[in-house]
Order: sequence, then structure tokens, then C-alpha cells
Amino acid sequence: MNDQKFNRGVPTPFFGHIAETAPGPTKLAQRFGTVLQPLTIRRLHKARFHVTVHDPIAVDQTGHKAQDIETTVVRITAFIERAVRGNPEEYFWTHKRWPNEMYKQVAPAPDVH
Repeated sequence: MNDQKFNRGVPTPFFGHIAETAPGPTKLAQRFGTVLQPLTIRRLHKARFHVTVHDPIAVDQTGHKAQDIETTVVRITAFIERAVRGNPEEYFWTHKRWPNEMYKQVAPAPDVH
């Protein structure tokens, strides 16, 4: 779940801002020598969906564990951003993804009638 807010996570670019991102999925894949398998789901009509399985995301294994986690988390987050940009109406966050200070910087302008 790399799109979840994670305090003290990996600082990762996400929609033009840095977001603390969970390293857990990458650490698990690194530990067990596997890939991360991304997929997207698009609603077609009512309870009908189209699932797309994308190319796996390989975990870097250069011997520099912390750096490998960081570069892999950046690739995962870039995939999530592309998926959201491709179908934003179907993406829903139930939490604040960025630090509170960022929301104050991008607050919407007052509604003028």
C-alpha cells in the first residue's frame, strides 16, 4: 500500500510534492527475492470491472539496501501517480497524504460569485 501516508517513510516525489512513503512492500519483496506486481482496476458499469495486470516492478538489489529501497519506492510511487492521472475519477484517498503544511500552501482560492 504505497499510496498510504507513512510518517518517517521514504521521502518520495508524488504529484510534484514530497510524500513520506511506506517502504514495507519493497522491504518484503527485497527480503524474499520477489517482484512487486502492480495492477489497476477500472469500473466499467455497476459491478463490472476491468483488471489490468502491469509489468512487475523489480526491486533493486545492488547491495546498498537503503538506496535500493528508496529507488524502488520511487518507481512504485511513479506507477501509482501515472495510474491516478490516467483515471482520477476512480481514485479516492481517505486520509491526508502530505504534511499539513503542504495543504496550507495549495489551499483553494475563495469562491467568488
